[in-house]
Amino acid sequence: SLLPQGQNPDHSEQRQALSTVRDILSRRIWDVLPHTGVDLGNAASQLEMLVSQLQESHKIRLLQGRSIIGMGGQFSAGKSGFINSLLGAHDQKALLMEDQTPTTSIPTYLTYGRDTEINAYCGMRVVPMDLERLQAITYDFYRKYKIGFSRYVSNIVIHTADFPEHLKERVVLLDTPGYNNSREDETSRLSDREIALDQLRIADFVIWLADINNGTITQDDLSFIHELDKSTPILFVFTKADQKIEEQVDNTVRETENTLKDSGINVFGVTAYSSHEHQEYLGRHLINDFLNTAADSQSHRHDPLPQIDALI
Repeated sequence: SLLPQGQNPDHSEQRQALSTVRDILSRRIWDVLPHTGVDLGNAASQLEMLVSQLQESHKIRLLQGRSIIGMGGQFSAGKSGFINSLLGAHDQKALLMEDQTPTTSIPTYLTYGRDTEINAYCGMRVVPMDLERLQAITYDFYRKYKIGFSRYVSNIVIHTADFPEHLKERVVLLDTPGYNNSREDETSRLSDREIALDQLRIADFVIWLADINNGTITQDDLSFIHELDKSTPILFVFTKADQKIEEQVDNTVRETENTLKDSGINVFGVTAYSSHEHQEYLGRHLINDFLNTAADSQSHRHDPLPQIDALI
């Protein structure tokens, strides 16, 4: 393996190994590729994705062996509420804050665990926390002091027993920042768009969420999805369906289906959902079908490291 193994790898050794691998993949390999006959455009896309995967794999090895389902979409698309609803969470026991500002959004992984356990990944440090501290760094501190922690915390990993039985040992859910927030200042290395791209490229499967009050799928959404360069089918879900009459829901879904026909995107399906009601609309069951597909998948189970051999 290119990275140190074991339950408690030495962090300095792991950091150095990762830095070496990233240097090889992002810079030195370009001295070799022109002489191999490899399509440089395609190689660039694969290398960018691989570097992103390696950046995360050293922090979240505990998630490997399960399919990662990433939630993508614009800010306020309802991603956190959708995940809370899938896990059966109500307001009093919601794991994810649903009214965050763009400044407080932190990519968050949710995986099964017998007991609730929350860890914040700050560079090579892992900081344990409880729900109260999680709410503080994702909402309370910004509301009171205008202090956001998203620039300091790369990921949050939450273990919870609330996973549905057929998913708990097989999938991980990933909540990402809204890609359309362009926040970037002197102390922030990456914009939320770049963070969302990096996170969703790691995901094995993607559910794309959009607020039904904003109408059909947007061109910005389609452009972002094309940048992901995903080969696996993407499920499109319109959230807040309870805020529209059924005819409006049906029109939005069908118009989006027509738009996606010629988009070049591998589409699993289009549906509408109410996180408040925990209900999929129009008599469809695409969400459950998609989750089962991800849970039953063996070929796409998250394991980025073997891709190195296939690429170089």
